[in-house]
Amino acid sequence: MAWRGAFLDALEERTRSMVWVIETIEVGGAPLSGEYTFASAPGFGDATVVGIRGIRVQGQRLSPSTWSTSIGAFDIDIVGSPSELFAHVTRGTHIRVLLGFVGLDYADFEPIALGVAWNFRRSGNQPIWTLECHDFFTALHTRQNLDQLLGPLFYGLTGTTTVNGAFTLNSSTTLT
Repeated sequence: MAWRGAFLDALEERTRSMVWVIETIEVGGAPLSGEYTFASAPGFGDATVVGIRGIRVQGQRLSPSTWSTSIGAFDIDIVGSPSELFAHVTRGTHIRVLLGFVGLDYADFEPIALGVAWNFRRSGNQPIWTLECHDFFTALHTRQNLDQLLGPLFYGLTGTTTVNGAFTLNSSTTLT
């Protein structure tokens, strides 16, 4: 999917103030403590994080010569108190990261990463926390729901159905 024109125009400007937006999203009923949006600037989302220092994204890699692999991941550095973030993001929460610019309409922000929260880590003496996330393809290696009853292929289908037309199987007219 191509980026929208307004976003591309903002990239071309000489001076720009980036705005990072972190959204928690529900995917297939996976564990979620409510959809919530955090942003690096006021006016975007439910809360303003003290600061989002930056985001590092690494893709999946396979090295055929050594047969080693690395998972896709992204890290979000957060400056200040992460208490509100801790209340809404736990391991397994699906995360979408959007990038935009001050003055750009929120609808024109573009997604740059999609994944699952994996770990929080504190860096050094400064109040910098890192939210470590696996990318979405890596997250698909694991069940997205902890309830064993939600796993079957036909989960959620009702126990009855209506047959439109005649039904006969081995001279029985009952369909179970």
